[in-house]
Amino acid sequence: SVAELRARARQHIELHLESPAEPGVFDGVPGVIAADAQGSVLALTVEGSGDPALKRAAARLVVERIVSRDHDLEDAFLEVYR
Repeated sequence: SVAELRARARQHIELHLESPAEPGVFDGVPGVIAADAQGSVLALTVEGSGDPALKRAAARLVVERIVSRDHDLEDAFLEVYR
């Protein structure tokens, strides 16, 4: 169903931080499948809910700005059949 595809779809979340980013902060966070840093910008790829990642960020980092975008449904559909 479309709801199931949306639940599986990946989100890309950029956290613009006050200080240089440490991607290891997100090790073991449910749903976070990648974390990369460039200076004070941390790029996360999250599958499913972004809630655990955002809670970890709020608890351990000073976030100045959040930018988020979803994969489109076509990408999610194709992921099911790969």
